[in-house]
Amino acid sequence: MPSVSQILQRREQNLGPFSSIHKGSFNTHTIPHTSKRSIRNGAKLPHFVHKVTIYLWNSVVESSNFTLPNLKQSFDLNDRFKFMNETQIKIIEAAETEFALHGYGGASIRAITSSAGVNTAAINYHFGSKEDLFKEIFRYRIEPINEERLAMLDAAYAKNKGKPLPLTQVVEIMIRPLFTKIIGKDANNLHFLRAMGKGMGEDRDFMRTLHRDVLQKVIDRFTRAISESLGQPGLKKMGYAMHFVFCTLLGTMMKHSSLEHISCGEVDLNDVQELIDHLITYTTGGLKSIGEMDLQESST
Repeated sequence: MPSVSQILQRREQNLGPFSSIHKGSFNTHTIPHTSKRSIRNGAKLPHFVHKVTIYLWNSVVESSNFTLPNLKQSFDLNDRFKFMNETQIKIIEAAETEFALHGYGGASIRAITSSAGVNTAAINYHFGSKEDLFKEIFRYRIEPINEERLAMLDAAYAKNKGKPLPLTQVVEIMIRPLFTKIIGKDANNLHFLRAMGKGMGEDRDFMRTLHRDVLQKVIDRFTRAISESLGQPGLKKMGYAMHFVFCTLLGTMMKHSSLEHISCGEVDLNDVQELIDHLITYTTGGLKSIGEMDLQESST
């Protein structure tokens, strides 16, 4: 039976090992080789990579009771924003808020243009369609963070001569850049999180493609790295592990403001690095515990 690392490595090589896995059924004995064409045309993703994230993003966002703060966007997350003009930035700010309030289906181009102070032709000219605008917001928010995390992971493996990394180091690389950018004082993107939660929860075809194009690589890389750090515990344990990791990270981001109430004012919401330190410790401990579980004993 192939290990998690072997299966994910095969997918990175465009062999599509998960194309026959439906609704979370991990049957590694019947994983076929698929063509590059079938992957491009939408080969299905594993449950813990796609369905869990869609469900999680939607359920966590919908259960959040925060109020949308004033816009404090950080468009320098991606160098491409430096070349955007004032009209493009106004459209993105307005669209992000509209998607956050009403989801993709309920968002109105007229409301976006009214808020941005532009006409519909400006959206068509700069972004194309509403679908293209939604995808651009997602890419510009997430891609630079993913690039930073993958570069850090590559550098860590190179320094360690390709050997498995300590679990805490992998978890820190996965968490620290994400939370620094998303919750940090200079990058308060709760609009973005809620917009993505509502939009991806609608489970449209282009949402699945966007998820695969933007998130799959980084999820696969960290799943493989965590699996190696845990000594290859197997697909079932890794399925649970990554599901719980996603729930923890997204839930922490979406409910960040509740920390002050839960801690009776002891936690400083602006101390993001302290939050990250605690989250790394919590996540690492949970992953280690799952890796050490005796599944046969726990099911009796």
